[in-house]
Amino acid sequence: MKKLLIFISLLFVSSTAYAEMNKTSYTLSDAIEFAVKNNPRIIQSSKDVEIGTYGISEAKANKMPRLDFNSGATRYRYASPITPISGSPLKGSGFPEFASNIYDFGVSFILPLYRGGRLDAGVTIAEIKKSIAEDMLRMSKQDLIYNLTNVYYKIYQLEKLLDANEASVKQLEAHKKNVELFLQTGTVPKVELLKIEVELAHAKRNALVVKNSLESTYELLKTLMGIDDINKKISIAGDNPVWDLHKSPQIFPRDNKGHIFEGQWHQHSLATDVVAAFAWYNCYDFKLAQVQKDNRVEYFYQ
Repeated sequence: MKKLLIFISLLFVSSTAYAEMNKTSYTLSDAIEFAVKNNPRIIQSSKDVEIGTYGISEAKANKMPRLDFNSGATRYRYASPITPISGSPLKGSGFPEFASNIYDFGVSFILPLYRGGRLDAGVTIAEIKKSIAEDMLRMSKQDLIYNLTNVYYKIYQLEKLLDANEASVKQLEAHKKNVELFLQTGTVPKVELLKIEVELAHAKRNALVVKNSLESTYELLKTLMGIDDINKKISIAGDNPVWDLHKSPQIFPRDNKGHIFEGQWHQHSLATDVVAAFAWYNCYDFKLAQVQKDNRVEYFYQ
């Protein structure tokens, strides 16, 4: 019965670990939990703490009495003297005993009585080293959580920016068809069609740049999480905290038309704190909604 319970427990742990490693969609809390367990820097820092623990035990052991046993065996091709040859056989000292196999053993007892305070200092130094290792582990976890959170919400930002650019491309394509019809009827000059084609090419280029940036950011997220499989595709999941921009006018100054100043987007894009990441992400929600409401595409290129 006991063996069956152990087998079931091992099977459950194995299946849980397998499911965790094959997961492809992560919320922020899931990503942080996975990263803390698998990030190489965190693993190394944890091992340094374990080394510090063993270092304290070793330093304390140096203060205890020690009994050492040693032994050895040597086999020579030719018979060799067991003890060094000394004196002269002519004076009656004789030769020592010879043998091909020589065995030796010994016992030593060490009792540290006083070593100038070095043993106590060694314990103190070992404890300080462990404390430093624990501080480094704590700092590594905080840095990891901070960077991973920024990257996570950067992905949110890029996904919304990609949606906005793709919406711009679709509207420009629809506008191009209208201009082509107007050109056939002779109501607009050909330069208008050329202008729309240039803007459409620009919009497609912007969408491609954002898509490449999004893929690169996902790779950075995988690196922070400690995912070694470069071919594995992951995605983010979960609800995103949303700020109501209309209730926070002091955060995003607007012009007389109610549009958020472009400079504010660039300002928040340079910020590294999570609050700014939230704000930057919601800028594109507002931007996309404004375009859909006003039904105009030039807003993206002001």
